[in-house]
Amino acid sequence: MGRLNPCPDGVLRPGFVTPYYPYLFPRPHLAGIFVDYFHTLTKQLGCERLEFRQFAADNAVCTENECLSVLDGTIESGETFTFAVSTFMQHKDVFRYAYTVPAVLEEKIIFVEGRPIDEIVIDTRLIFFTVYDYGAQLAILLVIFLTISLHYTRRAMRTNIKVASLPLGDFLGSALLVLGTTLLIFIWQAAYNGNNAVSTGPRQLTITAALQQIQSGVRNILLGNSTTFYDGDRETLFGRGNYTYLDNIKERLEYICTNPKSLSMFYAPETYRFAQLTHINQECRLQKIPPSNQHLPTTWLDRSVRTGDNFQFILAKNTSRSTVEKMNWLLLTVYNTENSYHDSIFQQLTIHLRRAVPRVEITLTDTMSAPSVDGRPFSIIQIELPFIFYFIGITISFACLAIEVIYMPYIKKLLAIHYSQSSLIS
Repeated sequence: MGRLNPCPDGVLRPGFVTPYYPYLFPRPHLAGIFVDYFHTLTKQLGCERLEFRQFAADNAVCTENECLSVLDGTIESGETFTFAVSTFMQHKDVFRYAYTVPAVLEEKIIFVEGRPIDEIVIDTRLIFFTVYDYGAQLAILLVIFLTISLHYTRRAMRTNIKVASLPLGDFLGSALLVLGTTLLIFIWQAAYNGNNAVSTGPRQLTITAALQQIQSGVRNILLGNSTTFYDGDRETLFGRGNYTYLDNIKERLEYICTNPKSLSMFYAPETYRFAQLTHINQECRLQKIPPSNQHLPTTWLDRSVRTGDNFQFILAKNTSRSTVEKMNWLLLTVYNTENSYHDSIFQQLTIHLRRAVPRVEITLTDTMSAPSVDGRPFSIIQIELPFIFYFIGITISFACLAIEVIYMPYIKKLLAIHYSQSSLIS
């Protein structure tokens, strides 16, 4: 496994094709959640500076057999680190998953080249959360306060005499305020799933020991047709002869049943096959985790595995990613040579096995030291657009209020004169 060098010349280069608000957008320089994210990541990876690379929308290079985008090709070659725009990018993936080569999958996650076994030392826990600086937070609260004040002030002043232009102004101002609030919530939610504030914790349990055991032959890993690899990946990850590959579901089920200490994850359609094989399901019991029936389906699993129980688990196909990750953590960090000899990992999606092999995980104990914050505050430019809507809307509302306060007496007087003249004529 080679050493990762995400910035060989000191520059970290993410790539993108089209801007995607609020993740990455020009203002006039690039801004957004991922810009702040990669600034933080640049420092975490030891790079000197950050440089985004933009590619043309029609950037595919096609041969007789396949089409490959230029961006994909540059990621494969290492010229570009990863995709800069992706709603699937997870804050912890860059330190959590070890890849032997830079890879591109449908999820567009950050892929990291795997490090040598004895050099898996990046075991930092990353937690991302939204951080508004005081100025941005006060501005948001001020706008909300002014909006509420204007609403109740105008409501108290409202009379039976209507001015046609004021309801339209109310509508425009309120619509812009609602739009600004909607955008603010949207940006907050997006930032919450991958923001720029990073909490780094103490050294955590790594997968080094597990990989060493597999590569040395102490443990054997059972692979199935639910996983895919690049050429040579299995030997690179597990060593020659230290993995078992059974493509047939019946053979895999029989293998699990004859090796009671093994643990496997199956797709829902494969569970139907298990139910059909009477001679197998009569000999061994598979306990299923029903994610839809429990708020935290892995709580009891965690406790059970810690006590050394041996289970074969079936996961429904709609199992959440967090549940799958939790299962993989239990599989690769808690189970050891004493309580589980064979490991079998099957992903929720048909992707590389290495995505399910966490290199960095939570410590086995419940005691952890407080994390230290290392990151940048939430950029005010990220909420520039909703603030524009906010202040345009509040300006319209102020204008309507000014019309009522300043000009309404004159309008009422003119209307009164008009009514009196009309009554005299009649």
